[in-house]
Amino acid sequence: HNGTAALTLTLNDRGNTGSGGVLIDVDTSTITIAAVADIVDDTVTTNDSSSATQTVNCGAIGLTKTADAATVTAGSPIGYVITATNSGAGTATAVTVTDTLPTNAGLSWSIDAAGSTAGCAIASGTLTCNFGDLAPAASAHVHLTSPTTLASCGTVSNSAHVATGN
Repeated sequence: HNGTAALTLTLNDRGNTGSGGVLIDVDTSTITIAAVADIVDDTVTTNDSSSATQTVNCGAIGLTKTADAATVTAGSPIGYVITATNSGAGTATAVTVTDTLPTNAGLSWSIDAAGSTAGCAIASGTLTCNFGDLAPAASAHVHLTSPTTLASCGTVSNSAHVATGN
């Protein structure tokens, strides 16, 4: 405790003068002690330090793009399903898929809203999907379709890209 305390010391020689000189029968002195700080008896040394660790779980986004069919007859629709999947232990934030759509003759791309996760739009020939955050093991997808014509004959190639905020 901080502060001061008074200690009273009483000396009594019981009337004995002894060889050291004469003592008054009862001497009383007051000693004042000022406490500087509390004294802590730290005999337990196992609690003298502390540490902590944290694990940072990261998202791991993968992207797959699968054609509805390997081949179609001109005049039949073609399509792709693009799926972003988080296989990481942490949440992937601000997941965004972009795809510059093929411009082969006779193609006119649209989003199959019923077969897609919300957040996708096509503008100026580019698909952009803002899927937001994907928890571990979660996925989001978009299904694109286009009619074909005789002018569409040949190979229609396409690739998509995914990015995250973290």
